[in-house]
Amino acid sequence: MNKTASKKTKIITISASIVCPLLVIFFTNSAIKIYPSTDYKEVLFPIIFSIIGLIGGYLIHNVIHELGHALFARIAKAQIFEIAFWGLVFSKKKVKFKFSSLYAGWTCFVPKDPEDSLNSMLMSLYGGFAGSLLCLLGGMLLMFLVGRSWLTLSLICSAQMVFIYMTVINFSTGANGTDGKLLYSDKDNPSPYFAAKLYLLEAQSKMLNGFSAKDMGEFYFEPLFDEKPATYVDLLIALENGESELSLNLIEQIEDNQESDDNELIAALSEKLFLYCVQKDVQNAALIYDRISRRVDEPMGDLTLLRAACAYKTLTSEAEWAKALRSTFERACDSYVLSGYGKTQLNILNLYYPK
Repeated sequence: MNKTASKKTKIITISASIVCPLLVIFFTNSAIKIYPSTDYKEVLFPIIFSIIGLIGGYLIHNVIHELGHALFARIAKAQIFEIAFWGLVFSKKKVKFKFSSLYAGWTCFVPKDPEDSLNSMLMSLYGGFAGSLLCLLGGMLLMFLVGRSWLTLSLICSAQMVFIYMTVINFSTGANGTDGKLLYSDKDNPSPYFAAKLYLLEAQSKMLNGFSAKDMGEFYFEPLFDEKPATYVDLLIALENGESELSLNLIEQIEDNQESDDNELIAALSEKLFLYCVQKDVQNAALIYDRISRRVDEPMGDLTLLRAACAYKTLTSEAEWAKALRSTFERACDSYVLSGYGKTQLNILNLYYPK
């Protein structure tokens, strides 16, 4: 259910959204100087249509690409939980706005059978590529069918430029958070990044089937791939087994790993806050709580953050607030779609903070 693009991808995407319109204006302005026109419409309209094409192309590619991920994952018998694009996050029960999905859409899915994890991941990647390819072919077809005037040609060519850019950046660069990083990994001798993502997907599938982290701990501490880096699942296993020192060591490994995505880093930071609260280290706990509050859109939106906040309010002797947070946390754990994940979170809180 990974859904966060790397910082490098975000920077490139945001930069391109600024640079591309500027390039259109620059080249159009150059054309005006070389070929002066007495009618401003001949200059202004192509600029407007080009900008509309750039924005429209990005929005169209975003939705078709993500629907490709979802469709192919569904064909592979995975359960789709969330699709995000255009700033909107669509789930089974609600639709909400999230700023990060304006520049990077995502599809969250979990295989119903853990043994289907590899097939589900690969099928989803193929679906994203098929969606991007469909945009490219559709743009080429429109150029031949309706590109009979400079205005329509400006519109379609600008959109096609975005389709090409998004396909190249997503499948050719190999940057963290892109499909190409996973798609081109050697499946017989996978990269640590690929191994970690497959490992997480298998774990989520087991949690969907009711396994807690402790239930699958023996298997996951002896992973299929020796090069697999530490993940948040390893951290949950250690916490549920009461291994505080090992948990802190795993947090350091996750933070030091350049390929850890934002979701894992925030989760690791939340667990560090939780462990500082367990150790009654008020100063360090306060510093991390402040960092988490500034860093995420919904500080109390995830079970890990909610558990950490409950521990922090207990540490600061805010008993009523801690009680309310615990009650909310327990209800959220009971109704969480990955029942094993909810069970794991509840077991960890009860282990360190028994009622």
